[in-house]
Amino acid sequence: FIDRDNIVSIFRDAHTFFDVTELDFFSLDIDGNDFYIMEELFKNSIFPKVVCVEYNAKFHPPHKFKIKYNKTHVWDGTDYMGCSLQDYTDLFTANNYTLICCNIPGINAFYVRNEFAGAFKQYTIDEIYQPFRYYLSPFTLGHKPSLKYLAAYLAFIHKKKVLIISNEMSEEKMRLCLITTALNNKKIQELHGQKIS
Repeated sequence: FIDRDNIVSIFRDAHTFFDVTELDFFSLDIDGNDFYIMEELFKNSIFPKVVCVEYNAKFHPPHKFKIKYNKTHVWDGTDYMGCSLQDYTDLFTANNYTLICCNIPGINAFYVRNEFAGAFKQYTIDEIYQPFRYYLSPFTLGHKPSLKYLAAYLAFIHKKKVLIISNEMSEEKMRLCLITTALNNKKIQELHGQKIS
């Protein structure tokens, strides 16, 4: 697995192998912890000239969403994955990158370091955002909707513990989902009177 603990050494090895001090192009698509991997690279002063990341097009800007970091996360085929275009853009902007485009199927976003941004016409994030068009992707017929979002939203809005049981997943899996989704930040933990470690 690629995770926050090994990504920097992987990059350093790539620099050594290619005998370069920086990469021209980096594409990241691991269906889960992508945001945290990019964040770790930036924290360690690794700034490829151009970066392509997979975003979760379910969330139109300015909506923000990212899954909780889980070192052993494996994508389950649903739309519960990655992070929103807004979260990525905030992260990249803070690290001197500019969003230049998204691909038409609404899967990948492309960022360039600001020093190269002048070569591209500038658009707002709302103009660049592309919704997920599964019918244009050669790989899938779409992501099965996940109830994890609904569970987290209901728990947060109603300030109560919420359990949704469906034929999508077992009660035990849904309980785990609520722990990892609805109770993954301090505000929600305080709301529910629980500390999840």
